[in-house]
Amino acid sequence: MTINQIAGILPAVVFPAATLVQLVRIVRQRSAAGVSVSTWLLFGFANLGIYFYAERYGEWQAIVGMLLTAVLDFVIVALAVWGYRASAASSATAAILVESRPRRLAPELRTAAVAGELEESQRSARTVSAGW
Repeated sequence: MTINQIAGILPAVVFPAATLVQLVRIVRQRSAAGVSVSTWLLFGFANLGIYFYAERYGEWQAIVGMLLTAVLDFVIVALAVWGYRASAASSATAAILVESRPRRLAPELRTAAVAGELEESQRSARTVSAGW
C-alpha cells in the first residue's frame, strides 16, 4: 500500500467517523442544543463539491469519505431543524424556571412566581426575535 492510498483511506474513515460522533450525541441526548445548522449545512455542500471536483466517482474512498459524510451532514441539519430543536428549547426553558424559582414560598405563591417568570421570559423572547 502506497502513501497515496493511505492518504485516500484516512479521510474516508475520519470524516464519517467525526460526523457520526455529532449525530450519535444528538440522538442519545434527544437534543440539538448547541448544534450549528449553518455549519453542518456548509459541511454537507462542501463534501458534495469536493466529491464532484475530485472526479473519483467510482472509488469507495470518495464515496464513503465525501458522499456518505455529506448525507450524514444533512441528517444532522434535518434533526437540528425539524427533529430535536423545539424540544431542546422547551427543556432549556423548563430547566431555567426550575432553577430560578423561589424555594421557600408557599405553593400558591410559588406557582404565581413561576407563572410571572414564564411570562417575563416569553416577553424577552418576543423582544429578541423582533430585533432580529
